[in-house]
Amino acid sequence: GISKLGELIDLGVAGGIVDKSGSCFSYGDQRIGQGRENAKAFLRDNPDTAADIEARIRASSGLGDKPGDPATPAPDDESAAQLQRAVETSGARGFWTWHLERLNQSDAAGGRVPRSELAGAHAALGNADAAFGYLLQALARGEPGIFSLRADPAWDELRSDPRFPQLAREVRSMRFSPSRRGGNR
Repeated sequence: GISKLGELIDLGVAGGIVDKSGSCFSYGDQRIGQGRENAKAFLRDNPDTAADIEARIRASSGLGDKPGDPATPAPDDESAAQLQRAVETSGARGFWTWHLERLNQSDAAGGRVPRSELAGAHAALGNADAAFGYLLQALARGEPGIFSLRADPAWDELRSDPRFPQLAREVRSMRFSPSRRGGNR
């Protein structure tokens, strides 16, 4: 199976977000475990750290907030303070609620917000119907972000839904049909 926390560690190491020295993993100044299983256990016990690593991975991959991105501008001091309060109060759920609010604000202001990014935030919050609605929009637009559907652990919460296999098949067929790929229109 796919382990979301394991993927966070692997992607974090690959992206230079999580440091690995021998079998020891660290994030910033904090040692998160010796061995991958201990690092996963640490992230399981520290969901705020896991959410922070995930946000940084998404940002570095072009899937989340990046300074200067017209769809999601860098947070100002007030927004950053709101994020801090949200995470302190509600952990990862607080992050995703804050992130979704920012995406919705940017979308309402005419920003180029990928539907797949809105879907990911809804999936993380357990809003499967909204997530599938945005995934279908992303598919119709031919957004590149939709190609992560099969492998990205962000979609784990949706995999048991009966709509998921059909959507995955449609994404696969789009992947091999260049005329259906259009980017973020």
